[in-house]
Amino acid sequence: GFNGTPFYAWILSVLLHNTDITWDELIWLGLLDVFLMMVAFGFVAWAWDVKTAAIVVLFFCANFPNRFIHMGGSILRFDYIAMLIIALALLKKDRFGLAGVCAAWATAERAFPGVFAAGLALKAGIDLLATRKLQRQYLYFGVAFAGTLLVLFGLSLTLGETMSAGVDNWQDWWANMKEHTRHTRGFRTGFKHMFMMDGNVTDKYRFAGWSKKTELFEAPSHYYWLTMLVLFAPLLVAARKLDAVTFAAIFAATSFFTLTIATRYYYSMMVLFLLVDRELFRDRKQLLLAAVLMLTAAWLTKIS
Repeated sequence: GFNGTPFYAWILSVLLHNTDITWDELIWLGLLDVFLMMVAFGFVAWAWDVKTAAIVVLFFCANFPNRFIHMGGSILRFDYIAMLIIALALLKKDRFGLAGVCAAWATAERAFPGVFAAGLALKAGIDLLATRKLQRQYLYFGVAFAGTLLVLFGLSLTLGETMSAGVDNWQDWWANMKEHTRHTRGFRTGFKHMFMMDGNVTDKYRFAGWSKKTELFEAPSHYYWLTMLVLFAPLLVAARKLDAVTFAAIFAATSFFTLTIATRYYYSMMVLFLLVDRELFRDRKQLLLAAVLMLTAAWLTKIS
């Protein structure tokens, strides 16, 4: 069912209030995401270069989970990733305060983009331990992020008839999401599925049902968390050598893919891997990563 946050519902209520249901209105509403993504790609060209923006556009637009059957005619299904892309571009241009505002908007709408802010907070903490000094840019981001979240939360409370009804909306959303994220489905993606196999490889047409997969995950869950430790350890060790943009991009994309089992069109988060602060066409590792992402998109299209 509908799993958007109360803030997302508030935005839709503002957009659709007194809107006539006509063909022209539906076309313009459906183009909102196209416009937002064009703005986001423009920020990439501004902060990096046109070539990098072109690669980002190719990956994003050729990504099978974004196909029309799921996303066509939708309203604000990509605003969260547009805001995260813009936030990274602003970080690269040392506009940490504005980046905090964009990251807060994405978090208020979809919750899981909060891993972006968590990554930057972790980077700030590691730098603080090493230098005994909190860099002002991280403080700007943190204050802007927290302040914007409070404002957006306040706006979402106006969706109910009373303030308490607005709070109830968030409580209902939280209860719904707990159940929603506890189970997986056939159209979701995420590393957790590697720990949901029943071990039967003799019959290619047989697989554990999706409710069964939730049960299968509980037994080896400690191995999953041990794997997370192994996967994230190199990133944490290298945190001091990585700039804020690179660490935030890698941490956010990796956390999304390993810690969640989101509906497959959220795989768009992987575009953040292309926005580490490296010269895409000169850094061999970054070029290889881009090639792997492109091949993944091609593979998903082929098998689906």
